[in-house]
Amino acid sequence: MDEPERGEDRTRPHTVAAVFEDSIDGGLALGAIRKAGREPGDVSIVVAIGDEAVAAAGVARAVAEADLDDLGGWLQGLATVVVPERGSYLVAGPLGAVVAGIGSPDGAPGVRSFQSVLAGFGFSEDEAGYLDKRLAAGAPLVAVSTRTGDSPASVRRLLAAQDAVFIATVETTESRLDTAQELLDAPPEAAVGGGVEVSDAVGNLRHVKTDGGPAPISALLGQTVVDREGLEVGEIDDALVEVYDPDGRSGPMPEVQVVRYVVVGHGGIFGVRRRRVAVPVGLADLQAIPVALTVRRDLLQSAPQLTDEPFSRHDEQAISEHFGIRAYWLDQATA
Repeated sequence: MDEPERGEDRTRPHTVAAVFEDSIDGGLALGAIRKAGREPGDVSIVVAIGDEAVAAAGVARAVAEADLDDLGGWLQGLATVVVPERGSYLVAGPLGAVVAGIGSPDGAPGVRSFQSVLAGFGFSEDEAGYLDKRLAAGAPLVAVSTRTGDSPASVRRLLAAQDAVFIATVETTESRLDTAQELLDAPPEAAVGGGVEVSDAVGNLRHVKTDGGPAPISALLGQTVVDREGLEVGEIDDALVEVYDPDGRSGPMPEVQVVRYVVVGHGGIFGVRRRRVAVPVGLADLQAIPVALTVRRDLLQSAPQLTDEPFSRHDEQAISEHFGIRAYWLDQATA
């Protein structure tokens, strides 16, 4: 275990941020952070991705543009944003959530700037100004925010080992991290206003196969699936569950899990070249044995394929349009 350096206080939350020469070094730093066992919800990135067309193309395109293909499924709160007079960025984690979230970090109206977001996390005016200039010049920023019980020294050493050109460590208030976490937990469509345009974002969807989920859904994994004609079309490979806290993480109400998709696998031999499709749960009768879809076989087989890339709102919208139904979050927004 790392010994705290002189003046360090492990009882207080802190943020360690670093900038790198290019996205390759930033990606290597993220890989090292992941290998070190850091929680993805504590890890932030802000990476320039070119013009608005890249942001509009969606998260998957931005992840590839930033050379982060192997990390896109690990980071939390991924979003592409357009910052007025600055350009387009791929963001994630606590810092990214505040950039993309509702209002400014202090609840005041107006356009958020990277400098104001960084200042809100505890960076001095000079530090925030320097980091802001590096971001404007296209340098990627990687940060780790930790609440208590961990030494910032270990993160600094890890970032320095990946050729960071600048590293700063500051104390970050619990309230600021709580705000960032609430924004991370919020659905992507809530991230509006404040002058920053959110072009695409990844929702809080949990894979039942790897992360667990409601027992009735977990019990369906491996079950046969038939189309509306009663013909076998595949098996339940997975399910995607939306997770949220109705009154925030500090509230007394329990976490809510809502099944949004069943993942139907079909084709291939021994799992090789198997095709997987996320089918909106409203098109499946999960009580039937076998599970029955209300769609034709050809519609299922021509649906967009679910891959290992981040499954963003762009992808979800494409699924909804393919099956001719309204996206579930649009009904939530008008409820």
